[in-house]
Amino acid sequence: GEIAVAGDFEGTIDFGGGPLVAKNVGDPFLARFTSDGGHVWSKAFKTGSYAYPQAVAFDPAGHILLGGYFFVSLDLGGGVMNSAGMVDAFIGKFDADGVHQWSQRFGDANGQYVLGLVTDAASNVYAGGGFQGTLNLGNGPLVSAGNADVFLARFEANGNPVWSKRFGD
Repeated sequence: GEIAVAGDFEGTIDFGGGPLVAKNVGDPFLARFTSDGGHVWSKAFKTGSYAYPQAVAFDPAGHILLGGYFFVSLDLGGGVMNSAGMVDAFIGKFDADGVHQWSQRFGDANGQYVLGLVTDAASNVYAGGGFQGTLNLGNGPLVSAGNADVFLARFEANGNPVWSKRFGD
């Protein structure tokens, strides 16, 4: 019944918990609200350039997953993740109070991006997106067969990779 909103911003934004200030153009934010729109928590994340959240999902325990892509660097609370070239994909998990649980980045010198996230009843995480070049989601490299391919991957609730597949020609 709660609501999560993510995006990117510049300047200052206030979702009801006090102002969040962007350090760069395109800093990402994540905010949680009650089902009637009451502010629960909100936070902004530091980037080295920009980050674009593309997917938000709740797991059965009320944790929030955030996915998308970033350029240069991104810190979701678990330390700075540096991109390997163009934009890299990312996934982060936060508990019900907004505390960082884990975050990962995936990419090489080409572009990679998470476009969708969903969880199952056991809180496993399924991520989908696109990539160019080589993408290793933690269980071996996937190599793009052309300009851009699609990936689908499963992670355990703690972020450990289970499997990943590539589609494209």
